[in-house]
Amino acid sequence: MKRTALVALVLLAFSGTAAAQMSPMKLYAGLGMGLPKAPDRFSDNYKTGFGAMAGVGLSVFPKLEAIPKIEYFSFNNDVDLFGGGKISIVMFGVDGKLNLGIPTMPMKPYVLGGAGLAKFSQADLDLPTVLTQPLDAVKLEDQTKLYYNIGGGVEWKFLVAVSIFAQGRYVQIATDGDPTTFWALNAGVKLL
Repeated sequence: MKRTALVALVLLAFSGTAAAQMSPMKLYAGLGMGLPKAPDRFSDNYKTGFGAMAGVGLSVFPKLEAIPKIEYFSFNNDVDLFGGGKISIVMFGVDGKLNLGIPTMPMKPYVLGGAGLAKFSQADLDLPTVLTQPLDAVKLEDQTKLYYNIGGGVEWKFLVAVSIFAQGRYVQIATDGDPTTFWALNAGVKLL
């Protein structure tokens, strides 16, 4: 009886592992930061920002996933003369993720790239009474534009249906004038 129960338990564990590996859909969630890079009025006047993301991974080929996702980044003003002016970026896009690791290894490197739409907006600036209008060096236009990102990361199998990932990406938004660029660094979990 004990032997039958042990065999059933082992078969159940292996079937759960196989189902998790064959699952066509995976859920991603992560937190991180954005490091302003360009243009100068963005990189010089804004602090490192906060970021969050959520996505759904869909298997295309054994090592390739398509990941429709939504991301949010927030950058606070770093100019002592002004208050407010927080920049918010909401991105809707799809990444292609190519897993480079061996399937049986717990740690797997990957590369990814993708594109989508980014809604870029800036909160009102709190200006000293001496100034009657925002300075062009700090005020940025609200707009929705195309973006692309490229990068890579590593994923570690934590449990049968749970992995932890860390990744870095270069993000460029085709904002009017000079494109807005930043480095996005985040970590999170992948389920299934």
